[in-house]
Amino acid sequence: MKHGYPSFEIFLWVEFRDRTTGCIVLSQMGEASEEELATYALETAVSMTDSEVGYLHSMNANQEHIDLYLWSEETIERRTAEPSSHLPLSEAGIWADCIRTKRPAIHNDYPDLESKNGLPEGHFPLQRHMSIPIVDKEKIVAIISVGDKPHPYSEDDARQLSLFGGSMWTIIFGHRKDALLKKSLMQTIQAFAMTLEQRDPYTAGHQRHVADLSSAIARELGLEQDMIEGIGIGGIIHDLGKISVPAEILNRPGKLSEPELAIIKLHPEVGYQILKDIDFLWPVVDMIHQHHERIDGSGYPYGLKGDEISFEARIMAWLTWWRRWRPIAPTALGLG
Repeated sequence: MKHGYPSFEIFLWVEFRDRTTGCIVLSQMGEASEEELATYALETAVSMTDSEVGYLHSMNANQEHIDLYLWSEETIERRTAEPSSHLPLSEAGIWADCIRTKRPAIHNDYPDLESKNGLPEGHFPLQRHMSIPIVDKEKIVAIISVGDKPHPYSEDDARQLSLFGGSMWTIIFGHRKDALLKKSLMQTIQAFAMTLEQRDPYTAGHQRHVADLSSAIARELGLEQDMIEGIGIGGIIHDLGKISVPAEILNRPGKLSEPELAIIKLHPEVGYQILKDIDFLWPVVDMIHQHHERIDGSGYPYGLKGDEISFEARIMAWLTWWRRWRPIAPTALGLG
């Protein structure tokens, strides 16, 4: 008697492996655009179902129209007609049955079926076809379709593709949500900066200057793009706490009195208190709190020294002191 897994179990394991690998790779494509994520997901769906072609459609919020989102590479090579990018559901053929029934639709005898409307004139012939609805909060948000597998599609194919499609949407939607959150955060930061600019035009120009130069230094140091972006954002609002300083002090020409200087020196703490409960993607709060600290401990508000000051804040601290561009060695920043 031979020992080992039955061939069907091996088949299921291979499908599970391919689906899991695809999801892991998708989840780690942090720097990829939404289109790049979707392209990889679609090509994975084609490969894991042993298909030749594939395409991804999105569903309008009114659940009445379908938009072509993406074709697989092989579909693009085989096409002989221009796609219809926007199609009412009422005009879509059997390939959209998965929307009407809200469950996978398998057609292993595609050439013999009557209702194939919705395909442009000259569309390449299909032998077999499977389409899967992707559902989010009880609404169909997308359709992932594959075609021309050498052998008939099975219910297990549909189950595997449904599981992968759900994971794919979660990852892509999460990417879209993160992008929207980042955009919203940037708009909020710009609003903070504009508020301060209206009170003190010099401080606003200084903040933009520090943001540009700190980003340039971070880039020159070979830091990752996400870190460069965070340092730039910290620079834009590092003086946010000056919103608490009376305008007559901020805009007064000449030397300030000791009490006035004491008021201005409170601004890192004020900025920290304003932003401390916001969950930034970067250590922006530390940059604001520590940008007047100095490597030798002579700064304020806490007299921090060396590595007690965050890496990003050390860049900011140098620039808030020098205020003008000149060659700066990383060792002078205490960064290496």
